[in-house]
Amino acid sequence: KQHRKFFLKPFLLMHRVFRFLFVKDDTIILFATEGVDLTPISIQQVIDWHMPITENWDMSMSKYASRMSLGYSSSIPTLEFKPEQIIYIDDVYGSTGSNANETNCMTDGCGIVSCSAMKKIMGCQATDELPCAIQGRIAGAKGVWIIEPDLDFTTGDYIKIRKSQDKFKTGLPQSDFMLDPHHYTFDLVKNSILVYPSNLNTQFIQCLSHGGVAHSIFIIILKEYIHQLAAIVTENQSVKLLRDWVDHDGSLGS
Repeated sequence: KQHRKFFLKPFLLMHRVFRFLFVKDDTIILFATEGVDLTPISIQQVIDWHMPITENWDMSMSKYASRMSLGYSSSIPTLEFKPEQIIYIDDVYGSTGSNANETNCMTDGCGIVSCSAMKKIMGCQATDELPCAIQGRIAGAKGVWIIEPDLDFTTGDYIKIRKSQDKFKTGLPQSDFMLDPHHYTFDLVKNSILVYPSNLNTQFIQCLSHGGVAHSIFIIILKEYIHQLAAIVTENQSVKLLRDWVDHDGSLGS
């Protein structure tokens, strides 16, 4: 509070005037409202461009501030979609509960992106190097987008946004009745990577079982794992490699 008056003053930096826009965590966000090569704009116009109050009137002040902060996280602008390439779809809910219950939503925050679009977003030339999922933002939506399961690269560019991903309304026509392409540009936050192999622990198995995964599935996986262990032991011709494997996987050396 003691620095409030200071930060509400305009700052002159490199022939541009910066004014206070937002606070995110411990960071003060300033916006250049006028100066060299800039069309003068007010802070209210900036807010209305990003998240118009009149179109998000039903939000509480705390939720509005929380949604506003989504525009100021670190990301990389990538592919610009056309409005007709952005498809809004419903979420998928479990068959045992109500659609009104958010805990019953099976696709919360998870949309779909075409293989062609994923390739352009990641800037990949080889199709076998694409990640299976990416985290990012587009328009008023945020979350995770998985690659289209059919792996068809001939369907063109498109992105499907779930209802649970759509956080606020934006992308309204500007004063010249044109749509700003920035609202339809996918901002990449991060992509999925394989860090190391993982195993199913007891707690996660219980969660899967509670979610409806049949016990027979776990039995099949366990039998396959036992057969793999048996094959390593019986088919390995190197005593040294077998000893090292037993020492490492059996944690005998720790």
